[in-house]
Amino acid sequence: MVAVGLELSGKQFWLRADMRAIKAAKDEHGIDIANMGEDIVELATLVYFFAKSGGKAKGVPFEYDLDGFLELVDVSDFEALSEVLAKLMGNDGKKK
Repeated sequence: MVAVGLELSGKQFWLRADMRAIKAAKDEHGIDIANMGEDIVELATLVYFFAKSGGKAKGVPFEYDLDGFLELVDVSDFEALSEVLAKLMGNDGKKK
């Protein structure tokens, strides 16, 4: 599975969209990707779970809880977050 890099507050993270991460986001925070709207907190929370999964897949320690991770996300990062999520979810506008 593909892991995509993302930099937040000068720190590099690897994101991976796998079923465990999607399930954890749904179970722990009620995030349903089928019904995600424009809620920026939900978006950043989903990225948190993808970053936990990506770190594990790459063998990179991930030492953040959700609040600590959200502190790294600036409002100006949301365009980049949306683009990375589109890539991970196979919705990046590229023909397959």
